[in-house]
Amino acid sequence: MTDERTTTQRCDELSRNSFHLLRYFLLISVAAIVTIALLSGLGLRSVLSSFVIKEAEDDAVHVSAALRDCEVKEYIPTTPGGRAGLVIPSEEIPELDRNMRVFLAPFDIVKIKVFDLDTRIIYSTDPKIIGKLNPDNSKLAAALRGEVVSKFETKEHVWDLDAENRPDVGVVETYVPVTDKHGRIVGSFEVYKDVTPYLRSAKATLVQSLGILFVVLLVVFGLLSGLMRRAARLMDESRRELRAFNDKLEQCVAERTEELQKTVTDLERFNRLGVGREHRMIELKRQVNEMAGKAGVTPPYNLSFTGVNEEGADDPGEPSGAESASPGRRSAGGQSVVGQSRHS
Repeated sequence: MTDERTTTQRCDELSRNSFHLLRYFLLISVAAIVTIALLSGLGLRSVLSSFVIKEAEDDAVHVSAALRDCEVKEYIPTTPGGRAGLVIPSEEIPELDRNMRVFLAPFDIVKIKVFDLDTRIIYSTDPKIIGKLNPDNSKLAAALRGEVVSKFETKEHVWDLDAENRPDVGVVETYVPVTDKHGRIVGSFEVYKDVTPYLRSAKATLVQSLGILFVVLLVVFGLLSGLMRRAARLMDESRRELRAFNDKLEQCVAERTEELQKTVTDLERFNRLGVGREHRMIELKRQVNEMAGKAGVTPPYNLSFTGVNEEGADDPGEPSGAESASPGRRSAGGQSVVGQSRHS
């Protein structure tokens, strides 16, 4: 009964464990979906932002090269063996500014600066800053060493080339070195490119990608959840079959035990009867031997195995040779000893 109760408890415990396992799987699936979506979103956002910045940097390099060849080339005087540098006369700045604005209009450039080798602003679409020095600008210093440096910034408002105030603008600020025909650095461009439309497009792409990823994850984990539910059902069915088989087996064992107990009881009863009969037979033989001894006749039964009769006989429990020869021991005259004893 204890084993049966223990088996039932184990089956119930396994059923509860399967239910808890399925619930934990669902919780872990939800946490995994959220985590994967979050990490994927952050990763995609970083990749798309890097892509936008790189594209803006490449555009700034190309625009700067076109400006150098089309608009600024005439302001790069070269002296053989001397120092080359950008020089823009102040009286030519208005005409240069008009040409610059017309040239830059199609490229989403909201602002541009031109620096000479002394980090002085010699031209800008913002005329108020022309002539200012910027010696502590590390990005400018890197550009004057021949490097292209870009940085993304979000500005609350920016005045574009059409004197329009653009709020919440994402701008990629790129420093591009300016070289002469001999490859020597003569100054630097600082180009501000409005990447807000690209960021909106990247954001839309990010949302679409996350939506697709979320749907895929839901489908995958939904399939896995279905498989887990089916496996749980199969396990429950197996446990029910096992419990039924165990109950049937226990019933068979109980019936067989009862049959064996009955057989053992019958054998014990038979053994008691058989042993009692043998004891009675031995007692009767012992009495016969006693009577034979009193009559002066050799005891007919060998009871040495009982420790009562010490004299041997041909076979244990069998009549002696004298008894087998005749019912009573006869004398030489042909009269039995028993008969003689009786006559005497």
